[in-house]
Amino acid sequence: ELAIRFGDEVGSPVVEELTVDRPVLLPLRGGRAVQMTVGEADGQGRRPVEVYSRPDNASLDAVWTRHAHGTLVPGPVTPSTSGATWPTGSSAADVALDKSVDDADRYGLHPALLDAAICTTLPAGMIATRWSGVTLLASGAAAVRVRAAHSTTGVTRLELVDATAAPVLTADVVVAEPFSPERAEGEEASAPGALFLVDWVELSLSPGEVTEDAGTSVVVVDGEGVAALAADGPAVPGLLVYEAGHAPVDPREAVAAALAVVQAWLAAPALAHTRLVVIVPDAEDDLAVA
Repeated sequence: ELAIRFGDEVGSPVVEELTVDRPVLLPLRGGRAVQMTVGEADGQGRRPVEVYSRPDNASLDAVWTRHAHGTLVPGPVTPSTSGATWPTGSSAADVALDKSVDDADRYGLHPALLDAAICTTLPAGMIATRWSGVTLLASGAAAVRVRAAHSTTGVTRLELVDATAAPVLTADVVVAEPFSPERAEGEEASAPGALFLVDWVELSLSPGEVTEDAGTSVVVVDGEGVAALAADGPAVPGLLVYEAGHAPVDPREAVAAALAVVQAWLAAPALAHTRLVVIVPDAEDDLAVA
């Protein structure tokens, strides 16, 4: 939908080809900034198009990940007389935006409606990864009837029409591939510039380390307590113990409190040889503990 919109602006409204390199994975919190680039036209008016994204809180010099690339071409956008070209038995389904969605007129074709339409034509666990010959013929639709014809090679021809059977969008070729969220997340995490992941790693201790006397230990409840210990002088404990997650109840406050303790420990030269132990209660259903 976005590629067609950009194509409208430069006089190349037909998507000749669009290939998905990797899907855009939305985080549980926050979002992703999307960038689309359209290049100069060649002698035939064909323009390259590429889609990128990165976390919306990324630094200005953060790497953009390419998600799709293709070609836009000029061409007359006119309704096709497709009624007689569909084979007998072609599948059809009706999809519509939820009544709470009232901004369909902002789009050529609302992304949620297009996604719902294509999902009716694909087997479970598949996503569309290549589009060819995509033309938008009407804008602002809130409901469409989906007609699809499948070839033996897995290629789908797609047509969306409105309540009067007038064409809304046609796609000559839609190719789908299996999609694994776990694999996609792994690829995203290993990509250059990806965020590091936090994982719990069990610490194996040798018998000598287990019996080693850590010296005195002190329980701390906040960052101020850690700073006060560091200011007491040379008699600092060998071990600081901080139990996280019980209070406060708000997960954000729990994380901030634990961070304050770690920062105070790292900032105190007197505690350079003091180890910090953070104890997390065994409560899997506690959001603050998580």
